[in-house]
Amino acid sequence: MGSAFFFSPIVLMASDHADPIHLPMGPEIFDNGKPNDAAVARLAGNTTDLFVFPVGADGKLVNFPEKEGPPFTTFDRKKPKILLESADVAQIKALAVIFCVRPGLRQKPPLDLSGYTYFVHMDLRSRVLFDKEEEFARHGGSIEDPGNISPDVTIEIQLNDDTTVKKQAITSPGGVFHNGDKVRIYDAKSLKEKADDLTKYPNDIHLYTGYHANPFIFPKFFGTNIVSMVMIIPLSCFPEGQRDWIIWGATVGKDGKQFDHVGRSLRTQNPRFDLLNTHPPKDHVNVIRAEKANPSLMRDLFVKFGFDSFFAYRPWDETPDVMIYSDRFNVGYPNGRRLDDDVAALLARYGDTLLYELSYAGAKFPRDTTIDKPFLKEFPYLADPWPDSQVKPGPLLSTKNKVIVGTFIGVILLVVLLAAVGVWHLIQWLFLKRPIPG
Repeated sequence: MGSAFFFSPIVLMASDHADPIHLPMGPEIFDNGKPNDAAVARLAGNTTDLFVFPVGADGKLVNFPEKEGPPFTTFDRKKPKILLESADVAQIKALAVIFCVRPGLRQKPPLDLSGYTYFVHMDLRSRVLFDKEEEFARHGGSIEDPGNISPDVTIEIQLNDDTTVKKQAITSPGGVFHNGDKVRIYDAKSLKEKADDLTKYPNDIHLYTGYHANPFIFPKFFGTNIVSMVMIIPLSCFPEGQRDWIIWGATVGKDGKQFDHVGRSLRTQNPRFDLLNTHPPKDHVNVIRAEKANPSLMRDLFVKFGFDSFFAYRPWDETPDVMIYSDRFNVGYPNGRRLDDDVAALLARYGDTLLYELSYAGAKFPRDTTIDKPFLKEFPYLADPWPDSQVKPGPLLSTKNKVIVGTFIGVILLVVLLAAVGVWHLIQWLFLKRPIPG
């Protein structure tokens, strides 16, 4: 039993961004266009990033840097929240939504994509509050009734192995979303051929899918690529007067079950929130409370052994993992997310420091605060992909520690072997017929 405990693998499933336990070292390599076994086990279908930001009629980011207040600058309780004026809001014509999957890719498509389904959900009716400073700083606001979060809009996308669209559908159960049947689809080639479509069809939804440089500002992912789904959704698609959006993404596997979730960036990447990946946001608070009341054996042991930073819950954790965007304020994480938002640094101010610390793992100082390629100012916004490359091998055990581990395993195997021999002899003595003395 003891040896089984020490040798049983601890598996943290898929999550958004740089999972601190599973940084890319080798399994993201694809062999002859097909994922190797390790890639299938760890990365197939994983989400990496969700970005939401407002754009104007030209498809470019609508941003007012001079109107950035808390929490996007250093938080000051005495400083009031800076609201956008009506003239500012009038410049916003659409929302750009970027959903990225398959982190750490180093070889271009074809990939194993066709068996996965990707979803972007939006709740347009749940009430969002901005009165609690700590909730505003960490999550962009708070949701009055998190147990009633439900999608008013669902965007479903399936991809071919070359990253082109295999299937897309937009549904709105309450009929509050408009023009869901007017979707213009692009890939890298067709986008160049139809460059003027964005202004030519301002009330249509524009969907681009492709292969791009990883946009996450984190050194371990520099030089790698992702698969992207980029949408421009006109405000005319939403109910008139819509000001607040609750948004999240999910990945459903080949077995039809959800295995990954992304809401507010750098949330399910934390080991203590890994259990949220298979649940919809309406259940998140109850799932966290249940785990706190009756923790799993592994979580209990890790916390008792001092791994609090990874597995212990904080008093402010009981909130659903969703992204909140409101046009009441200038965009900037956690009010939506711009491509150049340094989310690790922003979150470190208010308690989630794990990724910020890991971003200093390299020798470079100061740490990088932008990715290693420039973003585009226009649709589809993401940087061009990196060329194919080979990954450097991950850290290995030292020779001394290899000997120690090998000796330990050898002793365990010897004990098991001796125990098996002993049991076999006992069975023989008890049950096998012995000769009767003559």
